[in-house]
Amino acid sequence: MIIALIGPSGCGKTTVGSALAQRLHYPFIDADDYHSEGNRTKMARGSPLTDTDRMPWLSLIHSKLNEYPKAVLACSALKRNYRQILIQGLEPTCHINEILFILLQAETGILAQRVVQRQSHFMPVSLLQSQLQTLESFDENEKAYIVDAHRPVPEVLDDILKLVTEMQ
Repeated sequence: MIIALIGPSGCGKTTVGSALAQRLHYPFIDADDYHSEGNRTKMARGSPLTDTDRMPWLSLIHSKLNEYPKAVLACSALKRNYRQILIQGLEPTCHINEILFILLQAETGILAQRVVQRQSHFMPVSLLQSQLQTLESFDENEKAYIVDAHRPVPEVLDDILKLVTEMQ
């Protein structure tokens, strides 16, 4: 099973995801590592990415996920169609069997505080509102859960591990 931790910047995708991967002995894939230099530069200048900017990035992540039967992914995946690309790529010929999407949800103030505190990251806090406006709720066809991410990492991790255990 692929476990995708999703949400806006500052929700804890990388922090929780790396801890979860270590706990489960799964590979950890941080989608931020796969952004093109152009995308990184654009975001660093304070410009939000467009769907066109994101498509090659999402397709690359989809390909990376196909290399692993089990993995933990940290990826914003804010829109339903982005999540669909992670599942089946840009061409609906290759499917990843199972992705469990977990939205790490926290209040805007907490997200902003976390983004400001990050060191050496290309995503400025000025883009947070854009991400929150882009975020689409799950639909009934998505295997997805929401976890409260304002709490300490061990508590968030425990909630996710319970969900994963129930899914197996």
